[in-house]
Amino acid sequence: MVRASDPSVAMQSVVVGELAWTAGDCVGLLTEDGSIFTIVFPPGTSFSAESREVLVPGRGVLDIGSEITDGVGGFLPLSDVPKETDIPVQCQTDQIVWLNT
Repeated sequence: MVRASDPSVAMQSVVVGELAWTAGDCVGLLTEDGSIFTIVFPPGTSFSAESREVLVPGRGVLDIGSEITDGVGGFLPLSDVPKETDIPVQCQTDQIVWLNT
């Protein structure tokens, strides 16, 4: 799981999709067209390795398969992600989803 290091860089558009595992076994967003992108979660997000659930502030508990229909955030090309955002190599996708709420 990746947490935003600078939430001010996140965009303010609607994020829609389903939580899914990426090829690198990271939490991602599966979009309607079948693409999957790693998600950068807002500060304060926690992940339970036991239950594999994500607790997102202001949104509650999400698990794999949860639908996100009203997320606020946006997509950034990997090259535009701030260097201080630590995205493990196995989790990197061409575009990264920033989820604010």
